[in-house]
Amino acid sequence: MRLSLLIVLLTGCVADPTAEPDIGIDASRVDMARPDADVGDASIDAQFPAPDAEAPDMAPVLPSCAETDPIERELDALPLDVVLDLDFDGACDTTGWTYEWVVTAHPDGSTALPYERFFNNQQPANGGEADDRSTPTAKLLVDVGGAWALELRGIPPGGAAIVLQTVRFWAGRWGALNIGHDHPRDLAARMILAHPNSEAWFSDPHSCWADNPRPDWGPLGPDASDPTFFGTLRNSMITLDTMENTEQLGAPYLLGVSWIGDGEAGPTDISISISNAQAIRFEGRLGTDAEFWFVAKLHWTEDGGWIEPIDRYESERRP
Repeated sequence: MRLSLLIVLLTGCVADPTAEPDIGIDASRVDMARPDADVGDASIDAQFPAPDAEAPDMAPVLPSCAETDPIERELDALPLDVVLDLDFDGACDTTGWTYEWVVTAHPDGSTALPYERFFNNQQPANGGEADDRSTPTAKLLVDVGGAWALELRGIPPGGAAIVLQTVRFWAGRWGALNIGHDHPRDLAARMILAHPNSEAWFSDPHSCWADNPRPDWGPLGPDASDPTFFGTLRNSMITLDTMENTEQLGAPYLLGVSWIGDGEAGPTDISISISNAQAIRFEGRLGTDAEFWFVAKLHWTEDGGWIEPIDRYESERRP
């Protein structure tokens, strides 16, 4: 009897594990927006972690320009009298460096130099202020047609000059065409440029080649639309100051090379530049099984020109 009473008393003292704990606060009176607000005789001192602070923007760590290769830029061919805005395109550290733009190759007759700014932007040929070596920027007037090359040289503190960037391009008059033909050794081959009105290769008066070096293609006698051939079988050129609109003529100019030798075959190279089209260089090989090389079609419209590669060999000799 006493044992039963003791069990009843002990079990009455055990808390119900499923009941809400009594912490002395009326939960219905707690302002959850301000959980530490005074609610009478009880309060909660809640500690909420602060939101993560945004990490500050960290600048990327750039390699030293002394440890990177020079940047090489090949520009599309440019018309004459254009002004180039030169700058460094690299993503490397040049803190404390000085700079110098140098013209390493230019056509004969050019007097252009890199300037920081021109005395008169409307008359850049009158020169300008010397290039400021504290900046990699400069301006250059392209004054003569032909091949150009420039270097941006950087000088680190206490060090020697390093080439940071090279720039190469060809310049010519708007609509100008320049074609070069070169052989590493003597090879009996001849280059030919056919007018859009030409009905056949090597047909006068619509073909320009060694035997017809100055054909009359202009509408009113000799003019800028007449090509000129000069050179030898080993090295030759064809120049044309102003191409006619091939869209209006309904056909492009045609460029080919004919092998006229009887001996061993050999390599031959052709380079083509249209004033606003990127220059293209073709490498070919002529011989008994490839006696004519149809190199390319050349197009020109009022919007500019472009080179359509053909690069096809024919076994038939012309003519």
